[in-house]
Amino acid sequence: MNKLIHNISRSIIYILAPWLMLACDNASAQKYAFAHYDTGDGLIQSQVNNFYQDNSHRL
Repeated sequence: MNKLIHNISRSIIYILAPWLMLACDNASAQKYAFAHYDTGDGLIQSQVNNFYQDNSHRL
């Protein structure tokens, strides 16, 4: 009985594995938008060590 369950489980894995691989292939990475800020945008200097975001999502 255990051997039958093991063989069925293995068969299911062999059938589902390629489908899962194809499904994951269509997933895409999240894309981020970056903006460049410098002294012309109001920074005191061109190097930034930390930045914070408020509740209104402003930096």
